[in-house]
Amino acid sequence: MNKIFSGLLPFEIILLVMGVIVFLVLLFLLVWNVIKQRAFVSLLPFFLLPVIMVGYPSVQSIQFKDDGLSIQKYTAAVNDNPSDTAARNKLTSALAEFRNNGRTQQSAEALATVAGAQLALGSLDSASLTVQRAAQLDPNSDSVKATAQEVSQHINIRKKFQQDISLLTEQLNELQASPGDTAI
Repeated sequence: MNKIFSGLLPFEIILLVMGVIVFLVLLFLLVWNVIKQRAFVSLLPFFLLPVIMVGYPSVQSIQFKDDGLSIQKYTAAVNDNPSDTAARNKLTSALAEFRNNGRTQQSAEALATVAGAQLALGSLDSASLTVQRAAQLDPNSDSVKATAQEVSQHINIRKKFQQDISLLTEQLNELQASPGDTAI
């Protein structure tokens, strides 16, 4: 039952359920009019209403998935060429639109996509927080696990880099403090 409503916002679930109910009522009225041999043609235009009510959530869901695919495409472009400012700008704007969508916060897959994009843009802390939220929603998702592992690798690389910089800074300070000492 959850699979039917997965990725839908509450108002879309209500629209879907009400659309099905209106369709069933209209179907009953149609059958009733046919059995009673009354004119049923006047009911036919009303069948558009449930079609629209059921179809709207589907269209929104497809649009949401298309936005996610465009983010994945832009993320791949930025990963391939990090100095491409046009791709970075497209990814940043697509990411802003995608994150403002209410569905993003309800979908672990969408949050994993957002985390991957944040990682490509160099926002390691944001990517870490986003992938943690995704893991809370669906800890068994393969894409969430893969993104979490990638974020973890980048965090470890950054920590190692910062340790190396600290060590080099210490050695540089020692060297500056005693310029003639050849033992350093």
